[in-house]
Amino acid sequence: MQDYQTLQAELAGHNPQLLERPALIAANKMDLPQAEENRPRLEEAFGERLLFISAVTGQGVEELIERVYKVLQEAPPPQAGQVPEETVITRFADEAPFHIDVEDGVYVVKGNRIEKLLTMTNFSTDEGLQRFQRTVTRMGLEDALKAQGIKEGDTVRIKDMEFDFSE
Repeated sequence: MQDYQTLQAELAGHNPQLLERPALIAANKMDLPQAEENRPRLEEAFGERLLFISAVTGQGVEELIERVYKVLQEAPPPQAGQVPEETVITRFADEAPFHIDVEDGVYVVKGNRIEKLLTMTNFSTDEGLQRFQRTVTRMGLEDALKAQGIKEGDTVRIKDMEFDFSE
């Protein structure tokens, strides 16, 4: 809630007319077990404008994109001064969360999403390790490694982290 209030204050300071524009609220990190605790409070505060997503797993992201599109289609045109003169719209292509190369018997996993997940994970806690495991399972990493022929004890590398594969 404090983040939302800070954002609203920043928008008002920049251009108060922006607060009159339609808005959606995306609650991220819904893949975390404790995220469900906040759901009722957020639903009460934001109602229909609220969407639950996980940027790491992709859960809810497609719905968010569809809702943003719908809101933009239904929104009144912005007034002068609300939008910069030159507007650039970028649509990012869907990309696989990872790809696997086998280099000298090591299964090297690369990709923006999996590398970002690795960077954002605190492996010194059980919770961080469990979250990482749940997320890579949802991404399909274990199945993809098996499809590549990995066996128990083979080495897997993601960025600078190496581990032995085990089921």
